[in-house]
Amino acid sequence: MKTLTTQVTQIVQPYTLHPVTDDSTFEELHLTDVERDSIALDIENTLGIHVCDKTARGWQSVGDVVRAMNARMGEVA
Repeated sequence: MKTLTTQVTQIVQPYTLHPVTDDSTFEELHLTDVERDSIALDIENTLGIHVCDKTARGWQSVGDVVRAMNARMGEVA
């Protein structure tokens, strides 16, 4: 079973030419609000976790995404 970090990095990777890790920041990956919005949609479609645009635009790193998804999964459980 894939970890949430692995799933999120695989969702983010197609949006950048740079290698993605959980420590990667969106600035170093050259990702804008448009890509954050698309990543949020991909997360919803792939993982079934809804993310609003305001939340997605607040992400600064891949780790932020993972923490947000863990929190959302905790709310649902």
